[in-house]
Amino acid sequence: MLPPSFAGRPEFIPISTLVRASACPVRVYLERHDPILEPYEYTVAKQVGYHLGDTLDADAIWREITLVRPDTPISMQEYLRGCVSVCAGLSWRLPRTVDLTITNRRYAVSGRIDWFFDTEPKIGILRATRAPDHGVWRQDRLRAAGYLLAAEELADETVSEVQIAYLPSGIVRRVVPNASDRRTLLSVLKSVEAIHRGETPRPPPNAPCDRCGKKDLCNKEPPTLFERFFKR
Repeated sequence: MLPPSFAGRPEFIPISTLVRASACPVRVYLERHDPILEPYEYTVAKQVGYHLGDTLDADAIWREITLVRPDTPISMQEYLRGCVSVCAGLSWRLPRTVDLTITNRRYAVSGRIDWFFDTEPKIGILRATRAPDHGVWRQDRLRAAGYLLAAEELADETVSEVQIAYLPSGIVRRVVPNASDRRTLLSVLKSVEAIHRGETPRPPPNAPCDRCGKKDLCNKEPPTLFERFFKR
């Protein structure tokens, strides 16, 4: 049985935590004390994002990347050049501001959006993954719903759409979360709140166990009598 949590509820639950919990709340539970390290792909894509709408100089961006995160492996230069190749020459909107932290005190959620624009879609999210053939990935719909919820308390702003930029594909998609996305978001929020109360979550039937780094620590089902006997 997994040990109870004594972490306590943070003032605000990050949107990124809700997205992770939508895949499997048990992983969020097991990682609740672990430092969150961003993938190298995101480090690279994020730095490219600061230069969209301007000249994309891969060498200059790489120097910035190694300054921001010196441990970035040199092999990531190939990923960088791929992003630059597909994004160069495209028309990119210039944001009003970047890296804007938004919070919703009623639901106690927060997030940091990559771009905030003057016109809809006002919220811009950068993704370091390739775009699907159509629309956006399921977790990105949930991510968009979370950011729109957090943006409800922005002063003098009405926000209804989200722009998602898949940098490795050079593709931008717009998304308007539907009722199902918002229901899922509220359900996931309740499950994360339960984790902070010390409750032990159960994995969903479709949990991505095969690619989970915590699968060896996860007791998905109680051991059978046969397993108990032969493990002695």
